[in-house]
Amino acid sequence: MNAWYKIARFLGKIILFFGPPVLVFGSLPENPAVIFSNHYSFLDPPLLAIMLNRRLWFLALPEVLEWKFIGWLIRKSRSAISISSTGPFGLKGAIKILKSGGTIVIFPEGTRSETREVQDFKPGLAMLTKFAKAVPIAIDGTFEAWPRGRRLPRRYKIKILIGKPIEFSPEQENEEIVRIAKKEISLLLRQG
Repeated sequence: MNAWYKIARFLGKIILFFGPPVLVFGSLPENPAVIFSNHYSFLDPPLLAIMLNRRLWFLALPEVLEWKFIGWLIRKSRSAISISSTGPFGLKGAIKILKSGGTIVIFPEGTRSETREVQDFKPGLAMLTKFAKAVPIAIDGTFEAWPRGRRLPRRYKIKILIGKPIEFSPEQENEEIVRIAKKEISLLLRQG
C-alpha cells in the first residue's frame, strides 16, 4: 500500500473519530472485486477508502485530479484512475489492477446525484464485471451530510451497506448488467 494512501487513511480516521458515526454493514469478498456504489456527495470516495479495510483504486473524472489539495493528495496516493466523460474509460489500467488481484471502485452514475434517487448507470461498470466479481455498496446519509450545492458538510449519521457479490456471465448484455446493478443499489438503500 502506497505510503501517501496510508497517511490519507490515517488522517481520515482521526477526522471521523470526532465526527458523527459511520457504520459499516456486511463484508467484502476476497479480491479481485469491482465495487460499485451510489454517489450523493464528495464524502463518498474518502469514506469508502477510510472505512473499507482494503487498498482501493477509484475511477475518477480528469478534473478531480486537477483540484488543488484533494487532487494533489489523490495523485500522491495513486488512488485514482483518470477517466473521461467524453472519451473511452481508463479501462486498461483498471483491468490491469483487477488482473493483479486489486479492487476497483466505480460510481456508475458518473456524477453526484442532485436528489436521493439513484440515477441511470453508465456502461463502464458492465465492462469491468468481465474481470471480477461485482460488489454493490450503498452509502446512506451522505446526501444529508453534504449534498450537491452545499458549501460545507454537516454532521449526519452515515451507513455503508455492503451487498452480496454478483458474478455476471460474459454473455450478459451491458444494459442488463447495469439494470441489475442499479436495482441492487436501490434495494440496499431501502434496507438502510
